[in-house]
Amino acid sequence: MKRITSIGGLLLAFALVMSSCSKEKKLERQLVGSWKVVKTSNEQTTAKGTITVIADLTGDCTFNKDKTGSCNLDGYFKVDGTVGPNNQPISFSYKVSGTYSIKEWDIQDGKLYITYDDNTVEVYFITEAGKDKFILEPVEGESKVETRIVGPDGTVIDIILAYRMELTRQ
Repeated sequence: MKRITSIGGLLLAFALVMSSCSKEKKLERQLVGSWKVVKTSNEQTTAKGTITVIADLTGDCTFNKDKTGSCNLDGYFKVDGTVGPNNQPISFSYKVSGTYSIKEWDIQDGKLYITYDDNTVEVYFITEAGKDKFILEPVEGESKVETRIVGPDGTVIDIILAYRMELTRQ
């Protein structure tokens, strides 16, 4: 009887692993192709202040079957908040435009990992997925897209850019 139970347990574990793998493969098949992109982001607290970084980026991304690709983005970042020991206000925006090559992308455990040619990594939870639409939420602490901003008093703040990303099929 014990042997039958342990065989049943093994079969159940195998079935769970296989269903997880097939779900990720299905998501990968759905992601392959060309997408319109909208990226936005939100407030973050840094060691030296509270900053709201609004990304207003649009463009298109292509995810190839060989797990490479590219994103053409255009828009701006708007930074507002306070920095430094005296909570100095900071407010500025800067333009972003260019093509970013994707060295590799992968889907694991319900997350999309995108590694660009400069080895920066963006990691997203896949909160909605289908053949015509993906909604991606940033995974805090796992994305490595960092930038440095300087406050009006010279305070330097390193921030990690984390975007909510919506993809719609082109």
